[in-house]
Amino acid sequence: MTTVLSEVQLADIPVQSFDPPLYRMTADQYHALIDAGFFAADDRFELIEGIIVRKMAKNPPHATAQSYLERWLGQMIPSGWLVRGQNPIALGWTEPEPDVVVARGTIEDYDGRHPDQEAVGLLIEIADSSLEHDRGWKRQVYAKAGIAVYWIVNLRDRQIEVYQDALEGLYSEPTVYAATMRVPLMLDGMTIADVQVEALLPKPD
Repeated sequence: MTTVLSEVQLADIPVQSFDPPLYRMTADQYHALIDAGFFAADDRFELIEGIIVRKMAKNPPHATAQSYLERWLGQMIPSGWLVRGQNPIALGWTEPEPDVVVARGTIEDYDGRHPDQEAVGLLIEIADSSLEHDRGWKRQVYAKAGIAVYWIVNLRDRQIEVYQDALEGLYSEPTVYAATMRVPLMLDGMTIADVQVEALLPKPD
């Protein structure tokens, strides 16, 4: 869940177009800033296509949906996979911190590195006020990186949008699962389980 620097999609605009031009940094440069204590302990940022982006605070419905997802996925995923919440993944110039990721391997496999796109079987963003950005910039970034399956848990419309089958850096149109429908959990092209969407959403007001 991310606040971008403006309402335009920065990924579509060359850095030279800004006055003054933006500077895109590598993941190594970003890590060096973190190691040097450049960010305050309570600051929440992520690196998106070389741009440092501030993350939004999580409201209670967002936190509840994340807890439901992590609990259900933890019960359903087979051996050889693990659930990671709000932790970075390494996509070259992009190092986002998705709300939930299902990655190959064990906790110990990532002692010295973050999962890359080959390790990510499912990536989930929980969206309310960030919905346009998760459908826009984030969707583009994840498609270009080759993320196999991308879910947007859309709290605003109480549905889950499933993006997959990225071709030439673009996802096909999403399959939308309403609250009363069952959404499948797919890893490596195989359906592992399914669940009613409403079971993963906070109760409506």
